[in-house]
Amino acid sequence: MNSHKIYMPPPSNWQDFQTLVGDVAILKYVSESVQEYERQGQKQNGVDVIAESINGDIISFQCKETTKGTITKEVVDCELEKAKNFVPNLSVFFIITTSPRDVHLQDYCNKLNKNGGLGFKIYIKFWDDMIDDINRSRPLLVSSYKYYLEEFGTREKKPICIQ
Repeated sequence: MNSHKIYMPPPSNWQDFQTLVGDVAILKYVSESVQEYERQGQKQNGVDVIAESINGDIISFQCKETTKGTITKEVVDCELEKAKNFVPNLSVFFIITTSPRDVHLQDYCNKLNKNGGLGFKIYIKFWDDMIDDINRSRPLLVSSYKYYLEEFGTREKKPICIQ
């Protein structure tokens, strides 16, 4: 049987994107610990979603829904500065974006991690990475993209070949 990745478009607004990031975080971290952090207009220190690993590490996510292009190093730096003020101290800081993969931003984050000094690790994940995570979870795929799947002929009871 061939495996195919189902490519879905990103959510059309930042609120739905942030919720989807939280739903993916539930798959990877202690589910009870995952929460959207803040409400619109509140200071958030660069954190939109927060979670705790089974080791007790504080994992945070900054969600960047973009309509054109990609984010820049300057955006990464700005969000890092905010995240440094988060209490309690972060262990890992993810920037999750609807942008396509960008090797320059990946290299930049890798360099920041290698140089140290942040007090936490930084990783950037792109929409392609989110699609991979969504495709690995049938319940998440169905709950987040049910109508999209139905439109393209994939019914909930039919098995979906996941990568």
